[in-house]
Amino acid sequence: MSYSRPSFRRFPVTSRLSNKYEIYLYREGGVDDPNKLKGVPALFIPGHAGSYKQVRSIAGETAQYQPSLDFFTVDLNEEFSAISGRLLLDQAEYLNDVVQHILALYQHRFSSVVIVGHSMGGIVARLMPTLANYQPHSINIILTLASPHAKAPIVLDPKIARIYQSSIHPIASNITIMSLAGGTSDSIVNSDAASLASDPGGLTAFTTSIPQVWTTCDHMAILWCNQLVKRVAKALVEIMDKNNISGTRPFDDRIQIFQKYFAPPSTTPVLKEYVNAQEASIVNDSRTAIAMDMKQMKLIRSKGLVGVLTNDEDLQLLTCGNDQRECRRITNTAVRLPTSTLTDTHSSFHGSSFWFHQVDAEQYLGVQSTQKDTFVVTDTIDDASSITVQYSMWDVIMQGVSVPIFDKLYSSISIPAIRQPLLAYKLTLTFAGKCDTQPLFAPLVQQIFGDESKFHVGLIGKERSVIDINFYADPVMDHSLEIRVWAPYPMHVGLAVDWYGSIGKCILRAGPAVVVYIFVITLMVLQQTLQGGSLVNGLTRTLKIDVPSIVAVVSLHGLLSQRDAWWLHAASLFLAAGITCLLWAVLRLLQAVFRVLLWPVPLQYQSSMMWVPSAMALGLIRVLPVPVIVVGLYIFWLGVTARHQDPIREAILLFLTSLMPYNVPGLIVYIRDVMQLGWQTPSWSMIDVLDDLPALAAVLLLIAMDRYSSFLKSRYFSYLTTAMIIYYAIYGDRDPFPLHRLVHHYWLLTVS
Repeated sequence: MSYSRPSFRRFPVTSRLSNKYEIYLYREGGVDDPNKLKGVPALFIPGHAGSYKQVRSIAGETAQYQPSLDFFTVDLNEEFSAISGRLLLDQAEYLNDVVQHILALYQHRFSSVVIVGHSMGGIVARLMPTLANYQPHSINIILTLASPHAKAPIVLDPKIARIYQSSIHPIASNITIMSLAGGTSDSIVNSDAASLASDPGGLTAFTTSIPQVWTTCDHMAILWCNQLVKRVAKALVEIMDKNNISGTRPFDDRIQIFQKYFAPPSTTPVLKEYVNAQEASIVNDSRTAIAMDMKQMKLIRSKGLVGVLTNDEDLQLLTCGNDQRECRRITNTAVRLPTSTLTDTHSSFHGSSFWFHQVDAEQYLGVQSTQKDTFVVTDTIDDASSITVQYSMWDVIMQGVSVPIFDKLYSSISIPAIRQPLLAYKLTLTFAGKCDTQPLFAPLVQQIFGDESKFHVGLIGKERSVIDINFYADPVMDHSLEIRVWAPYPMHVGLAVDWYGSIGKCILRAGPAVVVYIFVITLMVLQQTLQGGSLVNGLTRTLKIDVPSIVAVVSLHGLLSQRDAWWLHAASLFLAAGITCLLWAVLRLLQAVFRVLLWPVPLQYQSSMMWVPSAMALGLIRVLPVPVIVVGLYIFWLGVTARHQDPIREAILLFLTSLMPYNVPGLIVYIRDVMQLGWQTPSWSMIDVLDDLPALAAVLLLIAMDRYSSFLKSRYFSYLTTAMIIYYAIYGDRDPFPLHRLVHHYWLLTVS
């Protein structure tokens, strides 16, 4: 937890959207002068439903340094930006105006503003340079916290799909982007979604891998995790350069500073001066654990690569030959690790660390402590320290993995078969014998998958310890699971699939695909119902014939194209089929409710009356957003089918229900803007209308179709629906808005 004494000063900004958004200057009580700008300008952008006050932890920490940053923060009225591309574009447009206003406050002493974005705020920051009102070179640093760069959390809006397909890629050559991901605790933005691995101009770090942080952060805690906030503040302050017109250091320096604070340091051993170690006591066993006093020196008989684990940050290491008078001091070998004792319960940094060295010794390894209560554990690192489990994925799933560690300080267990982050695992550590003395440290485990790693400390306070192994690294990259173990005594390491945890991960992963597959299945139900019979018969034929067929098509395409986790998409289709049956039951209940509510109303609907709702919809198209109109037409059709039951009309209703996840979010955003915020939506532009025109056209067309039932039952309509079914089943989860994109491109070509 971080502490601050915040105050906020509002600044007026001239912008088309000034009546909707506001900008504030953060001031830390007792530190900052509320009327004076003293540092380099920085701007915080909150995310989906985020508050401008979320800046207080990072801004409060940076205020403790001199020189500091002047943090501005934007009040976006806690908008639901993750479900509306229009909101993302509005926010980016307003913030470009804000950046120009901020630079004017400094009388253009600086040419750029440092951007810090949380969640969708990071995507807004990346959108800013792509808009027409962007001032060139006004942004050169973007630091994001739990921002979904690689893919949106869920794509229910054609504008969001277009933003991710083209607008934010690639990264501009002069902009440095640092993405911080919270790891497995963030169930909203998975680590692979926050990764910039596919963008050459971006850097990615996981909070579990950052030295002196070493902890997962959920989606909100990443803003105030004390260990992380301190690292972020130090990095931002070091990147500043008040003597440079940009306010920051050059591009290469910025990269090095981000790597310094957020990436594990690399080690390249450096040989130093010669030291006479004749007076040191000799230990003949290379596998030794010793407690040492200050300045005490020991020579450990060992040849080759030796691992050294200690709690002494400044432990002096020597490599010696047969002549102990000519030992050489060796430096730059330490890797920082979280402490692991029987009292440690969490890997997060709390002031002290362990250090692990790998040293190439000639005949002896010399160690000299620099502090009291130092412990040193050494052991050779040889072929037995590196274990590769040659199991297939099927073997891992069916029988698990069991690896004995026979009295090795350090072991690296590689499991090449585990390449997908879709499954969760349980790692079990079990005593392989008895330990007669109290160990100097408790077993320490590091799991590594790609660039994402996580530490587990304080293990085996009893005879057996179980660890949850989860990771979300990008499945497109060629990674496999590695387990590193520092053990004070012999033990067995076992790994098995955690089926309960795996189901939860798969459901989270499959969520967006299930929405698309419900659309596919309801379209198949409509196609079957048009061939004759009741809706129940159409649904039954779909489940018996169409669903297994389309699952086979999706599976075959996934295998031939080597698509990752093709089986998950097949399982998602079956899940979507079950949800479709549930939707049908819910619709029957809603129809019964509507019949009761509409019973006193003399409603006689004929196909010839279709011009009435059509005319109303077209008349409101520049006043209301299209999703609001679509939801209104859906409610109207629900009332019609409640009073005038017909199999085709009911099949159309079921299909229109599958469109609601793409339109209800737009309705929610509109109601919140107008009713809660009191902000009047302007006349919707033609490009906004065209973005949603395919959905509106489909609804209006199907509502009128029972008048032209012969066309619905024609082979042309069957060919059209079959083509849509195949396309959306194979590509719909990655590109759910092809018609919207075609209409958008056609309009751009027309007006250009």
